[in-house]
Amino acid sequence: MGDQQADTALIELQGVSRTFAGGDGPVRVLADISLRIDAGEFVCVHGPSGSGKSTLLHILGCLDTPSGGSYRLALAPREASFLESQWMADLSNKWAYVPFASGLTFLFEDKRLDIWARVRPEHIERTARAIQDLLVARHGGLDGFYVRTSSGSLAEWTRMQALLERVWTVAGGILVLLGGFGVMATSWMTARSRRREVAIRMAAGARRRDVLRQFLGEASAVSVAGGVLGVGASLATLLAMARIPAPVVFSPWPALVALACTAALGVAFGILPARRAAGLDPVAALRLEEAT
Repeated sequence: MGDQQADTALIELQGVSRTFAGGDGPVRVLADISLRIDAGEFVCVHGPSGSGKSTLLHILGCLDTPSGGSYRLALAPREASFLESQWMADLSNKWAYVPFASGLTFLFEDKRLDIWARVRPEHIERTARAIQDLLVARHGGLDGFYVRTSSGSLAEWTRMQALLERVWTVAGGILVLLGGFGVMATSWMTARSRRREVAIRMAAGARRRDVLRQFLGEASAVSVAGGVLGVGASLATLLAMARIPAPVVFSPWPALVALACTAALGVAFGILPARRAAGLDPVAALRLEEAT
């Protein structure tokens, strides 16, 4: 009984031929093909276009019947379930199909097999443990494989994102201080150059709070103008990125918050020049202007 099983081939063809009817007469694609494939053998079907590779594979996959000869497939039904019509129909003459293990062993330098699994974020660790337990059970240990999840990459990305947020926060704070000092310097120079105007207004009956409001409004206007230019530059950048194309999402709230912050910045850094202009003595200011 053992010798009989050893002599039984997995696939055996004897004098197989295949002929198709054509307009000018029958066309023989396969002629007297004989082959034997035993269990564990590595097989590659190759040849030039039109040599009958697809026809032979269709016969081996039980999708076609030979015109002559005999064909025996010694597989149980469940073992032959991989012979699906769609897979066989997708065969192309420009490909040579070899078993995966044979290709890794004899043809390709990279002998690593990557298997990817996509799950929900909350199931990552549980799925990874299940996969690892299955592989350990099948391989008899941890040798020859490893399981890597995206949790490590996500944690690294989160740390990098937090670092970038801190860097941008510090850089933004420095830029805010520079802009505030610029507004203060501009307001200071404006108040100094307009002493005569302020003195005449106050001599005509203007109160100090009126002068204070005037200079604070001007400082806020200058700051908001810079904010509008910044928002406009951001919109232009977004439009340019949208043409790449790149995923761009615009929300009006950050722009409104930025404009409100610039107005508050103008008030905060313009308060000292405005108070100095409001506290000016009209008589002393006019005498100083006449002297200069």
